[in-house]
Amino acid sequence: MELVDWSEEIGRVEVRLMGACESCPISMFTLKEGIERRLRAAVPEVVTVDAS
Repeated sequence: MELVDWSEEIGRVEVRLMGACESCPISMFTLKEGIERRLRAAVPEVVTVDAS
């Protein structure tokens, strides 16, 4: 995973999934239920995490 952008004004993190995650059919589930959940717990300013 690579950080692409962070918009502090709207709390949006944009990441690029890499390696096996790029073509995995459940990568969006992993993004929302794993990565986003953990980032939001650790950084309260994060509202959403999206893939580019």
